[in-house]
This record gives sequence, C-alpha cells and structure tokens, in this order.
Amino acid sequence: MSKEKYYICQLASKNYAIQVMYILENLGYTRFKLISTPSQIKRGCNYSIKFKDIEDLKIIIKEVNKLNIEIKEVYSVERINGKRIAKKLRYFI
Repeated sequence: MSKEKYYICQLASKNYAIQVMYILENLGYTRFKLISTPSQIKRGCNYSIKFKDIEDLKIIIKEVNKLNIEIKEVYSVERINGKRIAKKLRYFI
C-alpha cells in the first residue's frame, strides 16, 4: 500500500501565495513548494503552499502575519493508493 501525507496552506490570492513563497525562499527555506491547488479543494486561489510537517505551518503563519495576509484554509492531504483525500484543518494563530 502506497501512502503519502502532506499539508496545503491556501492563501487569499494567487499573488499572495507567490509573494509568501518568494519570502520563504529568500529566508532559506527549501521545504515549501508552490503548487496548483487540487481541484477538489479549490476555492478562489489556484495556488497553495505545500509542506510535509505540520509544525512548518508556524513559519507560514509568522510570515503572513508580517504581511497582514489572510490564510483561507489549511488541509491535510493523504494520497492512499493513488487516491487523494483532503481534510480541512482548524489552526490557531
């Protein structure tokens, strides 16, 4: 059985997602990836930030707060045998 788990942070707009990724890369973080938001959870912004460790959400929250950018939603995504299962998470700032 093939299983992969990761997280997706969806921001208020495509431009915000790109801006935050640019900042994260300039700070030396290489564990974040800009991805197209999966169609099953796409609501507005068509780009999201993907990361593997839920603790990395703290880094994103810190940077978006500096810019006064809103996080729309955070999801955990599991890919089990090729099927993607997304669950909306509650997060606290």
